[in-house]
Amino acid sequence: MILGNDVSEWQGQIDWSTYKNNTNFVIMRTSFGLNYIDRWFGFNRTQARAQNIPLGYYHFCKPDSGNSAEDEAKFFCSLIDGDPIKEGELIFLDFEVDYQDAVNWCKQWLDYVSNHFNGMKPLI
Repeated sequence: MILGNDVSEWQGQIDWSTYKNNTNFVIMRTSFGLNYIDRWFGFNRTQARAQNIPLGYYHFCKPDSGNSAEDEAKFFCSLIDGDPIKEGELIFLDFEVDYQDAVNWCKQWLDYVSNHFNGMKPLI
């Protein structure tokens, strides 16, 4: 069985040296909306990399707040660019809201992020 986890500030400070023995990969929250950075993102990224845990990053979107896909994508990309993505790391969009034009909004976000990262294909 392959075990992976979604981590964010809701898990608090993770003991990554113990955690590495209990997971095969991790997908961590990076950001939320237009300006919220997960308070454990930097620590979690540094520690997961130090423990050689395969990882990905996700952005929790808020189109229902009137945010454009491009603005949210720019914010997310700026955070990832602060410590550039490494080979094998993945990007995800976390879309959990009721929104009338969800497909178009997601496509715009995915296309912007893909172009920013030289053709890398983010997942939903």
